[in-house]
Amino acid sequence: MFKNNLTYVNEALGHESCIGYILVSNNHEVIDYAVLDSDVNFSDHLPLRVVVKCDVTDGDSKSQCVPKTLQLQLRWDKGDVGSFHNFYTACMFTPLLARVEEFLQNVESSSDLLCTDVRSFIDHIYVEIAQILLNGANMFLLIVKTFLSFGGMGN
Repeated sequence: MFKNNLTYVNEALGHESCIGYILVSNNHEVIDYAVLDSDVNFSDHLPLRVVVKCDVTDGDSKSQCVPKTLQLQLRWDKGDVGSFHNFYTACMFTPLLARVEEFLQNVESSSDLLCTDVRSFIDHIYVEIAQILLNGANMFLLIVKTFLSFGGMGN
């Protein structure tokens, strides 16, 4: 089903390749596909078009309806970055930093501390940092996107 169409063309650099792909779970449902070379595309990456066969119900059968999946994105340009930095991460990282400093003092003053204790502490702190950042992002930066944007328009 492979067509030898270039999807990346940079004439100024003399580069070209086939780096654009469309992944499908069943290639028997693909009716046609093409690489589009439009005059309004100002990118060196050419857009792809695919036509697939879809079974559509008449709307009466709820068992065949699949709910639309929400696409979640971290949007630093639209989220509440000030609250994320000034309020949430400052509040959450301050006690964590105090625990790290206390642990470092114990490391310097103790001769019987094992490497496994240090590794375990580092792993624990790493997980806490990741959890703090993830929770903060979910509270202040996560935007629900319900449609795809084309050409820089939309969400």
